[in-house]
Amino acid sequence: MAIEVEIKIKLKNPTRVRQKLLSIGAKDLGEQLELDIFYDTGRDGFRKADQVRRLRQQGKISILTYKGPKELVSGMQKRLEIETQVGDFEKMRQILLALGHKEGVKAEKKRQTFEYEGLKILIDKVAFIGWWIELEGTRSKILEVVEKLDLDPDKAEKRHYGEIYADFCQKNNCPFVDEMIFEKEMIWKKS
Repeated sequence: MAIEVEIKIKLKNPTRVRQKLLSIGAKDLGEQLELDIFYDTGRDGFRKADQVRRLRQQGKISILTYKGPKELVSGMQKRLEIETQVGDFEKMRQILLALGHKEGVKAEKKRQTFEYEGLKILIDKVAFIGWWIELEGTRSKILEVVEKLDLDPDKAEKRHYGEIYADFCQKNNCPFVDEMIFEKEMIWKKS
């Protein structure tokens, strides 16, 4: 079990942020496409309890995650996170459904991962909602790197991507309420 401390900030210029990360000595660990499927009970019990059940596909790796209720501390989210790698994404998906979980939001993102002095830094291009940076580590190291990147910690986003997307759909009349998928974004942009 680990306590995750993170901050998430909307990016206007991801190229500049990448360049700054490399200039301070951050190690680029690569980029990959991720698919997340979020699960809940039929009555939204996990969401109402501020808990997350997520199955993630990262290339050939699949990860099942539980996140406990979040606590907001100085603009950062702090929560219990338990993850385990699973051997087969589709079989785990079937198990979750057989246990009575309901699939909720499906979210795709292109994620570039960096590491800097024990800090995990993620630059995400999320379907429909654009570019974001997440920093995970200790509060002091997060604030240090946010400052080095000329980002404003006061602009930290408290909502998760699904909540941001729900607001986007409401404001933009987007019909794909539970599908933050790049293919759906292309269809929506053409309509």
